Amino acid sequence: MALTVEEKTSAAKKLIGFDFQYYYALLELLKLKKGEELGIEIKDDIHIVDKNGKLILLQLKHTLQKNANDYSINLTERDYDLWHTISNWINLILDPEEGRSNPKEQLEFINNTTFILATNKSGRNKNKYFTILNEFNLKQISIEKFIQYLSTLYSTTADKDIKEYILKLITVDKIVLNNFLLKLEFRLDEDNIIEKIKDILATDLVLDKPDSEDMFYEIAGRFKVLEYLKIKAGFNETYSKEQVNNNLLKGPLNKLRNQKFLVSELRDYECPENIFEEPFAKQLHDIDKDLDEIIKRNYQRQLCLTNIKKWSERKPIITTTERDNFFVNAESKWQMIHGPRHRRCSTCSDEENLFNV
Repeated sequence: MALTVEEKTSAAKKLIGFDFQYYYALLELLKLKKGEELGIEIKDDIHIVDKNGKLILLQLKHTLQKNANDYSINLTERDYDLWHTISNWINLILDPEEGRSNPKEQLEFINNTTFILATNKSGRNKNKYFTILNEFNLKQISIEKFIQYLSTLYSTTADKDIKEYILKLITVDKIVLNNFLLKLEFRLDEDNIIEKIKDILATDLVLDKPDSEDMFYEIAGRFKVLEYLKIKAGFNETYSKEQVNNNLLKGPLNKLRNQKFLVSELRDYECPENIFEEPFAKQLHDIDKDLDEIIKRNYQRQLCLTNIKKWSERKPIITTTERDNFFVNAESKWQMIHGPRHRRCSTCSDEENLFNV
């Protein structure tokens, strides 16, 4: 049976929600520091464990709805996503199956955890919930005043599900609620995730815009395959910084560099008439190379210098350090090959002795 327009739209909304989570996870993966780990759909939509064992839980909510100014709709005081997310976290905090049946255990979990709601919904409106929460965080109002606000909100809310979520928060132990509110964070207007990923690639890997575009599509595809295979195999594994470097970044970076190491031929090359005046040619002559061999090697020398110059002008194809190390290593190998008959120009640098640059 063919899908109706409404059904197709509903499927598209679900799909983009999954993609939002996927790209947000990739963004957080690229921000991982050494010693940190990230999991997807294990402890929450996304969770991060830092090097000190602290837990960060991220719930992700995405909307396609727009307001009159073509921005994503506001996250309102009675927003379903807001209260459903908070309710999920309260259930997690109070979960007896996780050994948190009393306030002491609940407080230990809260104090080790940060709770973050990330959404592309707008924060441009004045959401009274955020205003009151901010006043509480600044110690301008007490926990009793905050609970009083929740009670008023409960009595003036029509939606049964949202009323249930608000009531659940009201009935939590006062000290537990106090500490939970202090560990809540909200990331609003979280849009343009793909552009943020490209910006990180451009900054951290010193890539120009075209290269960061190519790198994004490479790692996005790799990450999707890794996630698919992991889910198919039934694994609940986390990602480390080292795994991100080895499984996501290393291959595409090497591919990018190999693609950029294109060798430009010397179309108008002509052997100089005074070639035997150059240290390079004299050194070859010292080991009994004839003119044809010297001309051939001189072309290769000029080809090498031309391409090194081109590669060094485009980061990160070749860095100044890599260029310098190349000449040092080449000079060392040159001396070993020539042995005692290695002729050195007393007025030339190491690089000039070898390549007469």
